[in-house]
Amino acid sequence: MTERPVLRRALIGLGVATLVGLTALAVTIVWLLRGTPLRGADFTPQAWHDAWRCSGLGPGDCAMRRAECHRGPMLQSLLDGPLSQSDLNRESVATLLGVPNGHSMINEGGRMRSCDIWLLGVCRGIGIDEDALYVCFDPDGALTSAGHLRN
Repeated sequence: MTERPVLRRALIGLGVATLVGLTALAVTIVWLLRGTPLRGADFTPQAWHDAWRCSGLGPGDCAMRRAECHRGPMLQSLLDGPLSQSDLNRESVATLLGVPNGHSMINEGGRMRSCDIWLLGVCRGIGIDEDALYVCFDPDGALTSAGHLRN
């Protein structure tokens, strides 16, 4: 009769250990999918523009190339470096990054800001949502904020 409680405790311990291990694995996977593709490479204007270039590719191959997130690893370097300068305006950002892929109004602390959008590609997750860099400006065109946006 004493074997049953010992076996039961061993099975409960094994179950708890398995649950803890699976939780740690899930947290690690989420961290990898959320963070690493958007850092790790130094931003240079040349690398930024080269990542979006499609010389010699057809429309389908160009779309596939741009979806591969070649710009994504430069995001953190770009945000911490050039886009952290306080004297930038819409024109100087466009000179640095090229023509934006789009524009959007973003709620920034209760104020709607006019923001330019540069696509990064599909950088995280299961390959559905596109990642983008947004850069917002005040009515006079001065840079107010920049960050990551997931469409």
